Amino acid sequence: MTLSFFEDISSQVQVPRQGDMVFKDECPFSFESPETEKGIYICMRHFVGIGSKILRLYHEKTGCRAFLRYKIEKHFKDKGVTAQEHPTKLAIGISGGFDFPQDMYTVTEHWSLVRLPQGDSCDIPNPEPGLAQDDISHLRFLELPNRLAMSIALIQRAESALLAEERASAVKAWEDDNICLISSYAMNLVQIDNSVRIPPSGWKCARCDLRDNLWMNLTDGTILCGRKFWDGSGGNNHAVEHYEKTKYPLAVKLGTITPKGGEVYSYPEDSMVTDPKLAEHLAHFGIDIMLMRKTEKTMAELEVDANERLGEWLTLQESNHTLEARYGPGMTGLRNLGNTCYMNAVLQVLFSIAQFRSYYAYQLPIWSEEALDLFTANDHPLLPVDHIGLQFSKLGHGLCSGDHSWLVPNNVNHPKQGPVPILPGIRPILFRRLMGAHNSTFATKQQQDACEFLIYLLDLLEQKANSEELGKVHPSNVMRFSVEERLQCGLTKKVSYRTGHEWILSIPVPMEAAINQKAVDDFEKRLVEAELNGVRLSPDEVVRPIIPIEACLSAWSETEKISDFKSPASQPPGAKTFALRSNRLLNFPAYLCIQVERFTVGADWLPKKLDVEIDLKSTAESSTDWFIDLSSLRAPSGSRPLPGEQLMPTDEEIGCKFKLELYQIS
Repeated sequence: MTLSFFEDISSQVQVPRQGDMVFKDECPFSFESPETEKGIYICMRHFVGIGSKILRLYHEKTGCRAFLRYKIEKHFKDKGVTAQEHPTKLAIGISGGFDFPQDMYTVTEHWSLVRLPQGDSCDIPNPEPGLAQDDISHLRFLELPNRLAMSIALIQRAESALLAEERASAVKAWEDDNICLISSYAMNLVQIDNSVRIPPSGWKCARCDLRDNLWMNLTDGTILCGRKFWDGSGGNNHAVEHYEKTKYPLAVKLGTITPKGGEVYSYPEDSMVTDPKLAEHLAHFGIDIMLMRKTEKTMAELEVDANERLGEWLTLQESNHTLEARYGPGMTGLRNLGNTCYMNAVLQVLFSIAQFRSYYAYQLPIWSEEALDLFTANDHPLLPVDHIGLQFSKLGHGLCSGDHSWLVPNNVNHPKQGPVPILPGIRPILFRRLMGAHNSTFATKQQQDACEFLIYLLDLLEQKANSEELGKVHPSNVMRFSVEERLQCGLTKKVSYRTGHEWILSIPVPMEAAINQKAVDDFEKRLVEAELNGVRLSPDEVVRPIIPIEACLSAWSETEKISDFKSPASQPPGAKTFALRSNRLLNFPAYLCIQVERFTVGADWLPKKLDVEIDLKSTAESSTDWFIDLSSLRAPSGSRPLPGEQLMPTDEEIGCKFKLELYQIS
């Protein structure tokens, strides 16, 4: 078979070299992928997969004519899931772990060579596995020019650029299989000779009736229950309390001990550790490690159970609740790419704002044109996958258009056979890659702070936005506000003002403002009694302090007294006194983004999260125009200083005055 009519495009193609990235997971202009109906068309000059919707425009702008159409079909394997097959290990593809995708369904790849603008196409066979990257034996019967055949073979076998970058960034797997560090307390652990002998089974917490999740302290042999989990299961924290009282550092989880070792936790080091002398430490209390067998779940297995309870599945569920499915424009979900919930939450919020939708989501054609113009520029062309405005616009269009939102059949989670269905929602893989490329903090699969990401994203969008092209003010302005800080010297009563520009108002949580303090006190008493009696309270019985949002806002605007203030207004400057500091808003944005500061510093100087509820109710809740009165946060109008005030001298003024005095003396 001779494909002579493809010879004219042979000179246009490039042969991928070592280090060249082949983007074949998703179109940079849309969410078309190899798994969607028409697949994607990989440009054989630039190695970027292009969706069918923009293929013609891409061809016209770039002049590229040779493309490899790449289509994937998936079919479920006829394999039932039994109770014994539930995952017990935080790993993939090994015994006890999660199945590899290929164990769940078959994957068939389809390739074809396409020539534009004619639209001619020819099916291309799949390469034989196990052969060299540049092997073209599967293409010989097509009698293609050698350059064209070599390009096809290398693109077919090329690793996905996204997968390669993820591997290069050394993203940690869900379970870190590295050996725990050796505890600094293990080698010289002091063990009390108290004649305690531990039986091989039948253990029970020394302070309650729990018989699972038990930890034995390796110093005194006391057996106590572990921590309480987020859902109320687990223990009653008795092992932790024992450490806090005695400071005995190491504990081993009973039921995880085998001849190979056991799970050891170090309280002062706050992590799982390795105890090289575990067998010796166990023998002190009469435990023969060689006779022990695993009877309890490890912490990794418990984490898998917890994740399954959290419902990391495609359907949206809550405990004891069935949520109604919503779909259509503006109701598109974002898939979690591995602890990217912080990113997804920020993106959903931003595209709920009309100005962001107008500037980005509804302007995808303009952003696409701009990206293609920059891509075809002679000087330093910018790949579409690296264009921030395009990727954010594409994401917004995907969320707001409704193209990726539809009703899912009830049986989609338990398919028997046939093709794997394309489920609603979008995977922001190119966007996440781009965020990580600009800031390594967001390149990993570790959980990050949503507030920190929001500030970073708004900054980045403003820097990269081409406002002249779209002829509009950047939408981040609807969130920007100015804060005026007033500082008053306690000695001279003089003042200074400083203005800062912010996107987020961080407000404290005044615990003393709880409106249900009596209920909280009563609950804490019941909790103490329950622990003494070995009874576990259900999560429904937990009573958290309820703090009105108005109290948090009021606490932000309160005047703060600063001790040991060195006054620049004293004579001579630098006298020690105090200062009064207060903050007010110079303007109110259309959208005020508030961060509740739930983290504080405890008496031990360690970060501590406040377990509270913020109450958004107000006296006007029953009316149509529900609102929160922010007028008390507004700065007084007028120029600074205000009538009756005197300004403190600035550092520059003090320095100039000092230099003048030295000059006069000389």
